[in-house]
Amino acid sequence: MLLLPSSLSLLRSVVASLEKAGIAALVFGGWAEELHGLIPARDHRDIDLLLVDPDERALAVFLDAREEIFEKRSSHKRAFEVDGILVELFITRRENGKQVTYFWRHLRWVWPSDISVSLSDLPVASTAALAAYRASWLTIQASRPPSS
Repeated sequence: MLLLPSSLSLLRSVVASLEKAGIAALVFGGWAEELHGLIPARDHRDIDLLLVDPDERALAVFLDAREEIFEKRSSHKRAFEVDGILVELFITRRENGKQVTYFWRHLRWVWPSDISVSLSDLPVASTAALAAYRASWLTIQASRPPSS
């Protein structure tokens, strides 16, 4: 199923549900690129969100209520579906004043210091964060264990 550009309301609903659970989430991926005007409005296959230092217990309770997709679970990611749309949650942790993600437990990746902005009344990953992630995509994928 594709998430149509007009489904911004679903994106807002997912972000609001995380906020209500006490979990800070930034719009990431294609939706963030669209909100920044980096790509034209298009259909989306999923919703990518960046969780900023989420409380482990709050995240577990949130996912328990939504049937986590355990096949997608790793040290850096959780996932669930809403209305048939995949929602992937990328996790960052504060470490020595920086936001860090450990991809597959062994690749330590540091996010830019200006990780977020507000666009269309939504917390969104900054263009610097999006560009850094895109520039590191091959390195991140190369660090993936063969069984993942």
